[in-house]
Amino acid sequence: MRRGEGGFACVEHSGRQFTVSPTSSILVPVEIGFRAPETRISEWAEPKSTLSRTPETRRIAMLIDGDNAQPSLIEHVLDAVKEHGAVTTIRIYGNWTSGNMSGWNDSIRSLAMRPVHQISNAVGKNAADIALVIDAMDLMHGGTVNGFCIVSSDSDYTGLAIRIREQGLFVMGAGGEHTPKSFVSSCEIFVNTDEFSKRPATAPAPKPKPAPKPKPAPKPKPAPKPKPAPKPKPAPKPKPAPKPKPQQARPQWARTIAAAIDKSKQGDGWAHLSAVGNHLKKLTPPFEAKKHGHSKLSKLIQSRSDLFGIKKPNKVRNKP
Repeated sequence: MRRGEGGFACVEHSGRQFTVSPTSSILVPVEIGFRAPETRISEWAEPKSTLSRTPETRRIAMLIDGDNAQPSLIEHVLDAVKEHGAVTTIRIYGNWTSGNMSGWNDSIRSLAMRPVHQISNAVGKNAADIALVIDAMDLMHGGTVNGFCIVSSDSDYTGLAIRIREQGLFVMGAGGEHTPKSFVSSCEIFVNTDEFSKRPATAPAPKPKPAPKPKPAPKPKPAPKPKPAPKPKPAPKPKPAPKPKPQQARPQWARTIAAAIDKSKQGDGWAHLSAVGNHLKKLTPPFEAKKHGHSKLSKLIQSRSDLFGIKKPNKVRNKP
């Protein structure tokens, strides 16, 4: 018996050579030209599901299909992604020789995005998707990120989202209302970008009026004769203390959020906002903050500070 490459033991029996796996007693025949694989036990790693999935330690790569996203809404999408982790990589893919991509120039500069150029190999074909998928695989196996956000309304990215999720990593998507359900369902969280376009535009601040010219100071009038001091008035009777206002009734949506916080809270009583949101989306029908007058769950919770406590970063609790 002799020790082969990769920790495999080599033995000879009945004129034939066999290798013995380092983790079992199975004999594997060594044919002509066969070399024992050099895989070591330390390389048989578990999936990356052991990585922390909390927003505080999550590093997200935001990959944008420039042909299937809107430049005017990308800043809102970035704000939504930041609620689930730190965005360390932002790349946008497209054919930059095409006039359709010119609308991204301002966003690339203001948001420090990295443009990736991909020439279309055929008329009418979007070549950016394959470049985005290749980069996603490189980032996934490189270990520099443990979460992804795919910004597109194209169902071609369904397989990529499923593959990332199978690796044990966080994956979210962002696209319009017409995004196919297959892509929406393959993401842990999906952001509907059309909701951002429905928000009323902020009116521009009015221009300040010019300061009026100072008027000349009036001539001083002669001092009037002092009047006799008035007699002191009797002290007014103290008013009775106002009755305390009754507390606002706890609405149904507040009771639903309170139950989600109880199921998501940690030992200190605080719960991550993203964990509460994920629990609410599993309800039937899913809980939506916009149906209660607010665009985000965090703003809805802040509207009832008498019922909920909030502290940064993105933690909430029920008040007694």
